[in-house]
Amino acid sequence: MGENLIELETIFRAKNGSQEDYEEIYKKFNYTLNYYCTRYYLYGESVDDLYQEAQIGLYKAIKYFNPDIACSFNTFANLCIKRQIYKAIKKSNINRDKKAYLDEFSSEIDKVLAINQNPENILLGNEEIQETIKKIEDSLSPLEIKVFKLLIQGYKYNEIATLLHISVKSSDNAVQRIKLKIKNLSIF
Repeated sequence: MGENLIELETIFRAKNGSQEDYEEIYKKFNYTLNYYCTRYYLYGESVDDLYQEAQIGLYKAIKYFNPDIACSFNTFANLCIKRQIYKAIKKSNINRDKKAYLDEFSSEIDKVLAINQNPENILLGNEEIQETIKKIEDSLSPLEIKVFKLLIQGYKYNEIATLLHISVKSSDNAVQRIKLKIKNLSIF
């Protein structure tokens, strides 16, 4: 990414809060920041957001650089910038996958809830709802039943985890199993 030769004194002054020295480093790394931002894509975000992530990487490089380690500031800064961008991309991809999963799961739950909104079902004493919920609950484990009941009441993953005293990951896993079981029941 070109030579960004920066004196150690400049790095240490920037590390100690010198805005002027930070800006000097930033100017010398501007090409590098742009280089990485044009080569990666951040799902659902603009290039400016990716550029900001690259700047965070440069800031971390300034903050954590140690000249006693056998690498130059240039090498260390490039590594920090790339890692920060990769971290942002990974988070973006996880969020994209969760959104797609939640959209798909929401449609399954909406089908269950839509049964409840049908006036005919209300008049018939919600027999169809009760039958559908029973079929679903019969296929679920005790934890999944608790999670399912909270889900159809509108609770979110983290709220369910808190209420049931389980981790958010356990809550998420239970929701995934519930979704799969509902799909396999072919109720809808």
